[in-house]
Amino acid sequence: MKELFSYTLPLKQKQEITETLPNGDKITKSVDKESLVKIIIKEPSRKEIQEAKDVYNREWSRCVTNGIVTRAILDKKYRAENGIFTPSEIKNLEDTQKRIKEIREEYSVLDKIPNKSVEDNEKINDLLNEFSNIQKGLDELENLNEDLYSNTAESISKQKEIMYNILYLSHIEERGRPVPLIDGDSLEDKLENYDVILDKNDEKSKLYYKIIERNGYFVNMLSRGKLEVSQLEALNKQWNEIDAKAATDDNKAESDKKAESDKKEEVKSTQESAAVVPSDINPVTIIKD
Repeated sequence: MKELFSYTLPLKQKQEITETLPNGDKITKSVDKESLVKIIIKEPSRKEIQEAKDVYNREWSRCVTNGIVTRAILDKKYRAENGIFTPSEIKNLEDTQKRIKEIREEYSVLDKIPNKSVEDNEKINDLLNEFSNIQKGLDELENLNEDLYSNTAESISKQKEIMYNILYLSHIEERGRPVPLIDGDSLEDKLENYDVILDKNDEKSKLYYKIIERNGYFVNMLSRGKLEVSQLEALNKQWNEIDAKAATDDNKAESDKKAESDKKEEVKSTQESAAVVPSDINPVTIIKD
């Protein structure tokens, strides 16, 4: 198997450990242990490239047979309504595409420098950040555009093709060897097994969801020619930073929630203590007075 790209993600798992007490007795307890899991995106073989195309074609035929509208028909409708973009939006898109081409050319030149200076690395980071920001804007615009075509035969078929690539190219390392992330002899088997994993809602299912989400983005962008393999490392680093910030925010939120709960319990305990009548006082006497 030829590796296209790999990265690691943390996985928390319960592990049984045995401890020996001072008196010689042994006890077994469960502890949380975090380990790094290596995820691999393999380079597709010719057979897999062809099968992905076949998946698209079969799904497209099924959609058309079932009466789902094609993109060509929808395009014809929108052209009759003077299109979906204004002239200024089209001009902005053309300028943006031109800048993306310039960034790729500049990046390619800098990336080939054998002994990069500090300035070279700074320039590379600047280019990657600019590319990332431009791409986010384009993705948002494209998503708005794609929403108009989301129910076409082409869009549905493309999603099926992308899912095929994700599930067949995603691998995980176990005992030093890469194995398919999701087992299954067919795409339908893999999809069913993936659903079974997600339904468990445990640490493993959360990890697999992250892997599918990240690999899906990488594979999709690569297949559409919007990313070079050499850019994956920097993009993955940015993704890790986003995950780390999200985890920090979650931990803070959980800590604040616990602090608030503890405060409520303290107030409740104080109120209950204040409400207790001392044993040497007769409640009846108090009422009479």
